[in-house]
Amino acid sequence: MPDEAVLRACDLAKHYRDGARELQVLRNIHLELAPAERVALVGASGSGKSTLLHLLAGLDVPSAGEVWVGGCLISELDEAERGTWRNRQLGFVYQYHHLLAEFSAIENIGLPLLLQGASVRTAEQRARKLLERVGLGARGDHRPSELSGGERQRVAVAQSLATQPRCVLMDEPTGNLDESNAAAVHELILELNREAGTAFLLATHNRQLAASADRVLTLSDGTLHTDA
Repeated sequence: MPDEAVLRACDLAKHYRDGARELQVLRNIHLELAPAERVALVGASGSGKSTLLHLLAGLDVPSAGEVWVGGCLISELDEAERGTWRNRQLGFVYQYHHLLAEFSAIENIGLPLLLQGASVRTAEQRARKLLERVGLGARGDHRPSELSGGERQRVAVAQSLATQPRCVLMDEPTGNLDESNAAAVHELILELNREAGTAFLLATHNRQLAASADRVLTLSDGTLHTDA
């Protein structure tokens, strides 16, 4: 993988079997993400955006092709190794926050660091710093059920940055929010991208979020196209 790319997909393809029929979801996908680059991935519902993100994150296995992140070919890793690799190299933000209900905001943010072997004190300090950064410093002891939708998504964004990953993959990060909260999370993503120098790949229907990206890629008929 070129040194300048934090993520690279080569000839990526994914198909599923439905009885005798083969459903081709993705084919001939080539994608590179540079350090600190912000790329929007757009396409109609059902076009395969989430499938592509899952392949890039090692959450699903491609039918063909390769994915490299941080100089590592993820197909050469077993399931346990992929989990460790993913926790160190990538952040992930879903449309729905996926926070653990029984944990506080601080505990949810610090969890990826604890999984890396960090001390409780180190994880808590990093989590509190990130929580302050996303404007929720006073909400650290609150559980997800005690936070608004916009607040939960801010916690999810902070969690994705806890391990200082090379790249953050976001699957409709503002799709479940009202207009006001979506705009606030949008601004937060832009600020954190500039400050952290982390690459962001955002699958989104939000035109404002897509327009603010360095590049826009459209997924259509299973292939990627660069918008002019």
